[in-house]
Amino acid sequence: MAISLNNMGQVIEITPISWDGVPLHIPKFQIYAIIPNPIFTSFHSKDGKRIPLIDVDQYHIPVLEPYGGFLDTPPNFAVVMSHHIQNEFSLYAYPADTIEDTYSISYAEWLSEQTN
Repeated sequence: MAISLNNMGQVIEITPISWDGVPLHIPKFQIYAIIPNPIFTSFHSKDGKRIPLIDVDQYHIPVLEPYGGFLDTPPNFAVVMSHHIQNEFSLYAYPADTIEDTYSISYAEWLSEQTN
C-alpha cells in the first residue's frame, strides 16, 4: 500500500527486525537510521551494566540490548531510533541480526495488535 496524503493518518509503516531470534516490529517513523556493521567506540557504565556506544558525527549513541542482556560484540545492524520529550531530543539504538522489508498496515490493525 502506497502512502499518500489521503491515507497518511490511516496506515502505519512497520520495519521488522530480529535480535537473538526474537522479532521486533518498529514503526518506521521512529527509525532515525540503520547502521550496518556498527563499531563500538566506547562503553558507558550505568547501574553496573556496560552499555556500548557508537559515534555518528557529534552523537554518542548507546546501543541498548532490549532484553536486559549484555552486548560485548557489535551486532549486524544498529537500528537508531529517535526519542524526544518536550524539547529534548536523544538517540538510542537496538541491535539487530536482520532487517526485513517495511510493510504497511492500517492504524486500527496496528492498534489492536498493541493491546493483545
